[in-house]
Amino acid sequence: MSETLRLGQEGVTTDTPLFQDYLKLFSTIIPDNVVSPHLDRVTDGILTSHKLLDDPDRAQRELESIVLMYLHPKGLEKLINFYILRNERVSTILITFHELWKLGIDDPKLLTRYASYFKQHPRLEDPRFELAIIEKYLTLKPSDRMVIKEQLAATYARYGNSKMALNCYLQLIDEVKEKVELISRVLDICIKEKSYEDATILFEKYSDIIRSEKILQLKTLELLSATDRLDELTELLLDHTNQVELMQKNPILYRRIMDQVGMIEEARKGVRNKLQDILETDFSISNLIEIGVLFEVFDISNEFKDNISRLVGGEAFREILRRIESRAHELIEDQ
Repeated sequence: MSETLRLGQEGVTTDTPLFQDYLKLFSTIIPDNVVSPHLDRVTDGILTSHKLLDDPDRAQRELESIVLMYLHPKGLEKLINFYILRNERVSTILITFHELWKLGIDDPKLLTRYASYFKQHPRLEDPRFELAIIEKYLTLKPSDRMVIKEQLAATYARYGNSKMALNCYLQLIDEVKEKVELISRVLDICIKEKSYEDATILFEKYSDIIRSEKILQLKTLELLSATDRLDELTELLLDHTNQVELMQKNPILYRRIMDQVGMIEEARKGVRNKLQDILETDFSISNLIEIGVLFEVFDISNEFKDNISRLVGGEAFREILRRIESRAHELIEDQ
């Protein structure tokens, strides 16, 4: 006794329960290499039949049933092209691409199509992009290579793969004319991941650019501090604007660096002068809280209290102190 399942345009209708039951049964007991040679004929039959025009939803269901039951590169390619033709959801198309990637993608047209979705939907999270497909696309040396590679680096960083992000960015820096933004991104990663070796390479290779750009100098201060490069650190701090900007953006780091280079008293003097400026020309509760945080960070909060208690009393004074302590605690926790 034997059973035969005839797959074709004639005979059993492919979306009947009987067909589906047989297909599930055959998919578990019949080897793929026996079924695969016949899949082209079946899928072509679905795509060329009158049903494609008369009932495209039914045609899609039939195609999905066969292709997803027997995962085969040619079948998946046809399903992807069918989804694209029908303007199916991007998430559905990408999931099918990912199934195909497990079996291998070599067709440049398919790689290009996947890269186009990557370029159009850079922050898509469900599903996430399979970045290995993008890497393979880049081996084709496409005309949009630089744009795609920069996006690839940013996506690696967003996905938490700092090592691959750094590799991409470092390659890009060597290739582009405008380097400042990319160097800035690399410094951000180096700071976050404590990748001081990569940062050192960057300093040595692009020191002229880093020294000439204010946005890079501020990020460099933290890295120089972490690597105890005190001479270079002191040189950058001689530019008073660097001190002011660092004090405003990261008071905790500012205090640590000024202590590290032996300039802590100079920094405290600057904090006291800033308070006097506020009291004389720019008095407000928000400014008092901002400068009060600096007094707290530099361990001279009693001086602040003595100055302010003469101007603000009672519950208002206590509320200012509570907000200063809360903000100082937040800054410490963030470090």
